[in-house]
Amino acid sequence: MKADDAFTDIATQALSPAQPREAGARVTTPEDAATLLERLRARPPRVHCIINGVAENLTANVLIALGATPSMTANPEEVADFAAGADALSINLGTLDPQRRIAIERMLDAAGDRPWVLDPPFIDRSPLRRDFARRLLSRGPSILRGNRAEIEALSGEDEPDLQALSGAWQTTLALTGVVDLVATGERAETVANGHALMARITASGCA
Repeated sequence: MKADDAFTDIATQALSPAQPREAGARVTTPEDAATLLERLRARPPRVHCIINGVAENLTANVLIALGATPSMTANPEEVADFAAGADALSINLGTLDPQRRIAIERMLDAAGDRPWVLDPPFIDRSPLRRDFARRLLSRGPSILRGNRAEIEALSGEDEPDLQALSGAWQTTLALTGVVDLVATGERAETVANGHALMARITASGCA
């Protein structure tokens, strides 16, 4: 199994024991999560990130703690080379300047079939950012992460059916909030691993 597949497993299988969505649904235990982490670390992946400037340091440290090797350049002149050597990619639109817009497009052009994550913060407040996020969504991210306002802005719907959206967009959809919801076209489960103090520091959601 590829290391980047383990990232998806961690996102989609780390279910809250207290809140399974369906009766009889299998609940992932801490032992399961540890096994997934061991599989990830057995083949440490390199993850290239174009992340907002506020979150770069924390994101890099989180990836290192997981066992991955981060690279963080947003230089349009070199990003394709970094993407071509990466196992997975991560895109965050938090500080979307012209250089990052160019770099993101070039990175995806060089990505091939590598899995990648799209995180579009505050697109509900910026039509420019929303439209760019929609363009990126059409390029098929493996995982889309956003809060409810961001997902509503991206879909153009109020209170959209998240599982239906995941199927239509052909991506794993991670809706963050007090309790996170992770949806694919086939299933949707809750993840209750957050804490109120996470909102008291910057970039905890981005990382």
